[in-house]
Amino acid sequence: SIEQYFRMGSDAVFFGGNEAVRLSVPTLAEYGDRYGVCVGLGCPISVDEQQKVQTEELLESVKEIGQGFFLSTAWEVDDELPVELIHDTTSRVIG
Repeated sequence: SIEQYFRMGSDAVFFGGNEAVRLSVPTLAEYGDRYGVCVGLGCPISVDEQQKVQTEELLESVKEIGQGFFLSTAWEVDDELPVELIHDTTSRVIG
């Protein structure tokens, strides 16, 4: 169960990688509240339409919760990734 990461006694947990966008944000928020832990999620850089949709869904879920989350990139940003894609994703986060 993902709850095991919240029981470790840390101040925050971060879920990155491609699977992070599939986690239930309300469930993560519930565990975060229960254990007093801030939750970090890897926000994918939107390189294709599927990732744009995943990013939008993730951002909307986090905005609905309101607090207790932080976002970062899911992986290291490839230095050959076009700056426009990074800017586009950052603009979506800022809203």
